[in-house]
Amino acid sequence: MNGSCACHQPADPMAPVPHQVVAVRHQTDDVVTLDLTPVGAALSALSPGQFVMAWAPGVGEIPISVSGRGEGGAIELTVR
Repeated sequence: MNGSCACHQPADPMAPVPHQVVAVRHQTDDVVTLDLTPVGAALSALSPGQFVMAWAPGVGEIPISVSGRGEGGAIELTVR
């Protein structure tokens, strides 16, 4: 994924920026890529190799490297 977006820099860089999983791609038996789109304003200035804190309510939070960028602020996260 690659592209541009109308991104913003949140006033508080630690504030959550909600995204929605729009696709799940199985790369291997134990590796999956999640395609996420922002629910509101997108994150700014993310590049592959940087990480985000992914949080699922009731499950927990983990750091995950960004594996790709898409149109409108979409991001890809590949996890094992």
